[in-house]
Amino acid sequence: MLERSGEVMPGLNHECPKGGIPRPLKCPSYLFGYSEAETDGSWWKDHIHPEDRERVVSGIASVITSDQETWSAEYRFLRADGSEAYVFDRGFVSRDRQGRAVRMIGSMLDLTRRRRDEEALRRSEERLRGAFAIKTVGVLFWGQDFRLTQVNDAFLGMTGFSREEALGKTWQELTPEEFHPASWRAVEEVTTLGEATPYEKQYFRKDGSRWWGLFAPRSIGEEAVEFVLDITDRREAEERLRESEAKFQAIANSIDQMIWSTRPDGYHDFFNQRWYDYTGVPEGSTDGAGWADIFHPDDQERTWATWRHCLATGEPYRIECRLRHRSGQYRWVLGRAQPVRDEQGRITRWFGTCTDIQRSSRPARFWRARARSWSGRSPSARWSVTGSGRTRTSSWACSASTVSDGRSIRPGRGCWATMRRPCSTRP
Repeated sequence: MLERSGEVMPGLNHECPKGGIPRPLKCPSYLFGYSEAETDGSWWKDHIHPEDRERVVSGIASVITSDQETWSAEYRFLRADGSEAYVFDRGFVSRDRQGRAVRMIGSMLDLTRRRRDEEALRRSEERLRGAFAIKTVGVLFWGQDFRLTQVNDAFLGMTGFSREEALGKTWQELTPEEFHPASWRAVEEVTTLGEATPYEKQYFRKDGSRWWGLFAPRSIGEEAVEFVLDITDRREAEERLRESEAKFQAIANSIDQMIWSTRPDGYHDFFNQRWYDYTGVPEGSTDGAGWADIFHPDDQERTWATWRHCLATGEPYRIECRLRHRSGQYRWVLGRAQPVRDEQGRITRWFGTCTDIQRSSRPARFWRARARSWSGRSPSARWSVTGSGRTRTSSWACSASTVSDGRSIRPGRGCWATMRRPCSTRP
């Protein structure tokens, strides 16, 4: 029956009147993996863990050589496969009429599973104590009635409560009413799944003010543990950022100018309302690289090349190109952008504008085109004007030049005015 219960019961004979180490008479092989033939002689002593052997052997010898009747010890025993078993060994000393020990009858109980469970529990408790000691993470234990049963110092620092004030409170007391639905969803997840997806909500402080926390609950037996991180600073920073972005958009949309912005890598992620009013494209359709599609096909390659060059070098962006108006007409615009840098000089954003220069750029573009057409002609007329306004030729070609009505240009007063008359025709 003892063999079936998992215990070993070796009978031990001792024939030396001065004592010695008992020899096991019986040891079931199923427990440690040895055959019965292997359990003779000094087998038992030889398979006690080397670090425990002296303690166990000396303990038995002390009992046998004295008038004590019982002995017990916990130690490690080596199995046949080389693994270690934790055992609890106890024995009763049988003596003759002269008081000499003649036999020790005892049993060995395998404690390996229990010791492993105890070790796992010890490590778990150490981790829990370590978690409790963290100063930046709050730890809360909830009972089945949703009342706090234990909290760490970090949580008390977040709320301003003393430990006595916090224990016994329910999450409903600590949570503003508008966050109750989110809390109930977390309770349902913990009940059904064992843990809940981390979620954000507000808690009350002792003084009635609120703070933001990131909560992560899970069940442990009949209780629940919840870890909380104070994210008030982050949420307030996000709120300030939202307010700043709202102000920026309000200002950007109130200016009669097309304004755009990109990430450091040049990805366009903002266009103001004036851009959409001017181009007529759906909002968001020009994000990323979509902006290039509404430029004139003849200008797209040049526009892209200039933009890529500025992204690579950090130089300010400036280009004149044709942009498709909501009417379908391509109109000349001036595109400009400046990089915004941080304290280390790294570009954090690009801010740019597009200005319609269709009317103001027509004369300049006309004369640039006319100059290009004239530059290839030969011979050329070179002339100058005196301080009194009289013209004088510096090459023979000028005297042979004519104006639009066929009259020849001659050096002298009024010649410059005559030459300027074609300029009055606006392109």
